[in-house]
Formats: sequence, structure tokens, C-alpha cells
Amino acid sequence: MRTLGFICCMLVGGLSMLAQQSLPIDPETKKISWQEKVAVDSVGSAELFERAKNWMAHFYKTDKFTPNDALNGKIGKTGTFTIQLSYDYKYKAEHTVSYALLVEVKEGRYRFTITDLSIYNSKTGPKTVQAFETAYAKMSSQNKGEAAAQVSKELNAVMEDLKKIMATGKIPKKEDW
Repeated sequence: MRTLGFICCMLVGGLSMLAQQSLPIDPETKKISWQEKVAVDSVGSAELFERAKNWMAHFYKTDKFTPNDALNGKIGKTGTFTIQLSYDYKYKAEHTVSYALLVEVKEGRYRFTITDLSIYNSKTGPKTVQAFETAYAKMSSQNKGEAAAQVSKELNAVMEDLKKIMATGKIPKKEDW
């Protein structure tokens, strides 16, 4: 009977370890950061900059970007999304995560960087904002797994959408229906 209990504990522990995802850490800054270089053959830097600008305007529903430097091929935006974290093993609390996205373009290629993640409890508001790395270090192992999975999912969706539009240059039109 003890052996069965031990096996069950090991199985549950192993599954929870597999469920936790790790977030990419920049070795220099020690911050959570995604960065990717993408080649786009036979597309000039001016066209890539326009594609990035059009994608950001479509995705973030605004035309205000920081930086917005066509001469040096840099455009950026701060974005947000919400995640749900458990507390007391049965309740959920909504948290807002913000991030900085920078797209840099050159002839036939571009690089995007997502960094400077921060988080705050949506109920208490932005006055409780803290760096995501600091909040992550204080989280329970359950919340670390939840946070890593949700942040990765949200930011992977942002990256995939950006890559799709940058490759084609076409923003999908909304259906009238």
C-alpha cells in the first residue's frame, strides 16, 4: 500500500513538473525575453517597415508607436493581455501582463524582441505593478506553471500573427457578417 501511495505521489509530482514551462531568459539582462530574426527574401527595408507598422496598427488598434523611426528601421509598441492565476487552490484572480515589442527591419530581414514584462492584479490596479521576473520568483509552483503557460500562449500568438503578416504584407479583412 505504501508503494502505491509513493508511486501516486511521484506520478502527480512528475506531471506537475511537465506542466510547468520555462520562460526564455536573456543571459545578459536576466530578463524574460523573446527574440527572433526572420529572413524575408527580396523585400526592402522600407516595405518591411510599412508591413510592421500596418500590422501594429491592425493588431493594437492604434497608430501611436514608440519608437517610430523609419530612417533607422525601428518601430515599437507596448501591449497588454490578461491571465488567470489560482489562489487557495480553487479561486481565480485576473492579472494584467504588459510587454514591450520592438521590430527592427533591414534589407530582406527583420528582428522582433519582446521584453520588459510586468504584471499587476487587475482588481487592485496598475499601482501594484511589478516586474514579471520579480512576481514570478514569488509565485507558488502552481502559479508559476499557470503563468508560464498563459504568457507563452499569448506571446506566441502575437509572434505568429506578426510573422504571418510580415511574410505576406496582407492584413486579413473583416467579414461583413
